[in-house]
Amino acid sequence: MRARSCCYSALSKNNGKVGNAFKVVPHKCGTVSGEKVCPRCGMKYVGVERRRKGQRLYYYAVHRERSSGELKVKKCYLGAEEYAYVGQMHAKEGLALKGLLDRGRAVDYLLSLLGYVERAELDREQASALVERLEEVTELLRKRLGKYHTFVVPAGQRTQP
Repeated sequence: MRARSCCYSALSKNNGKVGNAFKVVPHKCGTVSGEKVCPRCGMKYVGVERRRKGQRLYYYAVHRERSSGELKVKKCYLGAEEYAYVGQMHAKEGLALKGLLDRGRAVDYLLSLLGYVERAELDREQASALVERLEEVTELLRKRLGKYHTFVVPAGQRTQP
């Protein structure tokens, strides 16, 4: 049996074309117990469909299920490749909004906003609220890092029993 890529592409025949614009493309996806899970609905999916409309590219999770012997296809919108118009509205903050396929988007947003906070002129109340919240989050992250902290023993040295 042939090994499947990250996302199974049932549309690989005919160069992946369905109609004139649709294509299921492989990508790095999140899995739970070996199943790909849709970030929109939480159901497993078999691939990601890419649709081009003009100059824009949109992604959809492709779900397949059998019901009364029929194969049914459902698609969940995962977002655009880039959000040009919305991005213009958030340029001052340095935010580049991303679709659901980008699993690291929340951290990217936070890092961008932290850069904005460094440049922004905040009043005393805003600054105080941010300091308090950032201290809470910093403490939480340090605790989480402590759980994963490992000690590396230099080569040639032994650990004490």
